[in-house]
Amino acid sequence: MKFRILKDFLIYGFASYGILWTVAESFGAFFDDLKPEGVFWYSVIIVISILIGLYKALPRNQVEIKIPNTDSSFIVTFGDIFNDSDAVVIPVNEFFDGRLGNNVSEKSLHGKFVKNIFDGDSSKFNQLTNKTLKNIESKEIIRSTGRKHQYPIGTTAIIDVNNTRYFLTVLSKTDTDTLKASATIHELWVCFEGMWKAIYNHSNGYTVKIPLIGSGLSGIGLPPERLLDQILTSFFYYIKKQKISDKVVFVLPENMKAEIDLLSIKRKWNHGLS
Repeated sequence: MKFRILKDFLIYGFASYGILWTVAESFGAFFDDLKPEGVFWYSVIIVISILIGLYKALPRNQVEIKIPNTDSSFIVTFGDIFNDSDAVVIPVNEFFDGRLGNNVSEKSLHGKFVKNIFDGDSSKFNQLTNKTLKNIESKEIIRSTGRKHQYPIGTTAIIDVNNTRYFLTVLSKTDTDTLKASATIHELWVCFEGMWKAIYNHSNGYTVKIPLIGSGLSGIGLPPERLLDQILTSFFYYIKKQKISDKVVFVLPENMKAEIDLLSIKRKWNHGLS
């Protein structure tokens, strides 16, 4: 990222300086009063060039990418996915466990959802998910702890809490002995398929916020930017078939600002889509 910032600063800074100096000299050739002379005017041109270079080079907290030949676009931003959200995607394990601790880590997005939205009360979480999952086929598994019904990857439970719609999408499998959740690249794409289908059918025009799925404790093992590429690729694949939602926002954790350069992401995808 540092190399990209320096490169952009030099390119846009020197380009701005050249344009400003050319324009100023051109006006000065015809209008003596407007001819830039002295340290003051030279300093003005230098300062403006530096400011333009910095503006073009510094990292962004949010970018919007438009999809050619459609009226659709999407946003990639850093922030808290639970803040001011109409609809949110939450990746969960295949049992839709609600008990915090060994079954669901409080550090996972699944765990934060149960803790923040239900005050850690698994019974409320279980009640709502049972209602929406009652007609979905599952397999009963013998476990020493946790819920017994196992659902396929990509299964999505849709629940409404406090004027927000949540899409709880199965991403990971859970080892019945160690209770550790894990997922593969293939399972990630199966998860995407179920997620996009649910959003298409049930987003109801809401702005849907989607986290960096697979970056938590599921153990997929890809760097954050590669995971973002995966989910954006899936988004373009499915949106070419049909419009998924009026507005989609991909929300990245604040602590990934040093790892993901949104300006580079925007340029790469704009170039790839043009």
